[in-house]
Amino acid sequence: MQEHLKLLKDLSVLIVEDDEIARELLIGGLKPYCLSVWGAGDGLEGLERFKKLAPAVVITDIHMPAMNGFEMMK
Repeated sequence: MQEHLKLLKDLSVLIVEDDEIARELLIGGLKPYCLSVWGAGDGLEGLERFKKLAPAVVITDIHMPAMNGFEMMK
């Protein structure tokens, strides 16, 4: 399994999740294996961070305040 996790070492990841506990758990779980991991609390913040940081991967919740995950993806 450790060999598979090494595939993440060059990836930057943005986690967009309005549930703070879930967001922090995901960030904490990925951070040891990824180049960079950032978080955002809703779709608007996620879109701003995406434009600024240009992560390789975005993991997003669908149901969020301000802008949902589908709107953010558009």
